[in-house]
Amino acid sequence: MRAEIRKLKQSLQVNDLKTAAELIQKAHEQIKNYPLLIALEGIYYAEAGDLNRALSALAVASQTMPRDPVLFYTIGAVLRAMRRLKAADEALRKSLHLNPMNPFALYELAQVQTLQGKHNDAVFTLFKCIQNFSLFFPGYVALSQYLLMNNQKELVIRLYEAASAGAPGEQFFKDRLAELKGL
Repeated sequence: MRAEIRKLKQSLQVNDLKTAAELIQKAHEQIKNYPLLIALEGIYYAEAGDLNRALSALAVASQTMPRDPVLFYTIGAVLRAMRRLKAADEALRKSLHLNPMNPFALYELAQVQTLQGKHNDAVFTLFKCIQNFSLFFPGYVALSQYLLMNNQKELVIRLYEAASAGAPGEQFFKDRLAELKGL
């Protein structure tokens, strides 16, 4: 980018407006993708385990992409991993405000609620998750764990039976039922 800036300055000094316009157009094209590149950099750092750098990059991206639900889901997931639960909750709720149908954000919010000790809220969020996304398996697993901790095995069996009836070709539900029934 520095070379392009130098060329732009030179073209303006010699009044070469055609070259200057071409360089400005090229810069605009590069800048349009800049926020997305920063967001992807944040995801890269999160995957690499450098959560502070990830959060820093994601925060920069959020300034220019304030209505991107996936970005705020990612920020929430990073904040949860950092155990900054209140901020994670806020980011995930913003993601869900922008896109209420994101099962990953609902699941992540349930994880945050669990860590906050808000178990009833987590169960409600997980029910909402599987109600809206009937094949989102992590939601079933987490909800089943909650229900089994509260001696609700029959309810878990009914949950998986209903899911299996709704998706008869899906082996996941049949396998869970077999485990629960001791088959």
